[in-house]
Amino acid sequence: LSRKNILRSTAAALAYALLDELTQGLPVLQRTVDPLDMAANAAGIVLVGLAMLLLARRLEPAPAADNP
Repeated sequence: LSRKNILRSTAAALAYALLDELTQGLPVLQRTVDPLDMAANAAGIVLVGLAMLLLARRLEPAPAADNP
């Protein structure tokens, strides 16, 4: 659960959600693009990304205390 991996995964999920929403606009699929649907997808992805960052911070080992 590194911060770098969480941020990359969040970015990849956002890119996939955008691509998925845009491909719905292809005439052959007979679907429509809905910006509110994309906003909902993005909000969910960002919330999970933030939750994972908080979880990763909690799971970090405590720094070792130097006892002279």
